[in-house]
Amino acid sequence: MKYKFVYDVNEVMEIGNCLVRELDVNYKMKYFRFQDSSKMGSLGCTMKKTDQCVITQWDCLFHNDVTIYENIATPVFAMHFMLNGTPLFSNSGDKSIVKENSHNIWSLNPLQSNYTNFRSNDYCSSFGVILEDSFIDHVLQDVPSSLKCIYHKYKDGQSGAFFNQNTIISSEIRMLIAQIKHGFLMGDSEADYIEEKVKMLLDLQVIPFVTNSEFCPCCLKQHDVDKLYEAREIIQHRFDVPPSISILSKGNYSGSIIV
Repeated sequence: MKYKFVYDVNEVMEIGNCLVRELDVNYKMKYFRFQDSSKMGSLGCTMKKTDQCVITQWDCLFHNDVTIYENIATPVFAMHFMLNGTPLFSNSGDKSIVKENSHNIWSLNPLQSNYTNFRSNDYCSSFGVILEDSFIDHVLQDVPSSLKCIYHKYKDGQSGAFFNQNTIISSEIRMLIAQIKHGFLMGDSEADYIEEKVKMLLDLQVIPFVTNSEFCPCCLKQHDVDKLYEAREIIQHRFDVPPSISILSKGNYSGSIIV
């Protein structure tokens, strides 16, 4: 995966006064860290990967209005969470404000132009999960048909988004993001832990915003959907000491009380 960034302190598409950086991220690399500081401000990026996904964290603070152009070498299917800041994102000419504390699922095409406008002195940070095809193909058996639509766009080389406008990040989503961030400290079990959390994160992004009619026969049964909502309620009530995945999966609880 290769990213190219152009930091432009002038208007979009103007050539002058820019700094170019190319990041060549080898998929064999498990960890990657990039930090750039200049008179324009600072930009930081961390990427950590498992066999099934790449976890990305970005943060920046610029002293002027800055535009970052992003070119990718291959199509990307990713979950995106804007934790701080309110940049303007343009994907193939479609412009949208990415509000703070909001999330979406994106398909990005390398042949189409993407850029983001950042306002001066607006601290921005985001969290993302780039999903491998093998992971998506597996979880598509358990998701509503509406997610399959954006995935088919991705497979056809088209850009798009799951939500027309980003939707608000819930407290349970923030908790899962924090758990994924710390998951790389777990040693030999980190990959299984992170990938299970990523699956839960995808469920929380999608399932609360679809109706039962969107589930095809091969997708989740109503009993499974009810259990997911019940698990979410339990996590909300036990935010300080969240239950383990094994406890939730085995149903070792009564109502909203973990035993």
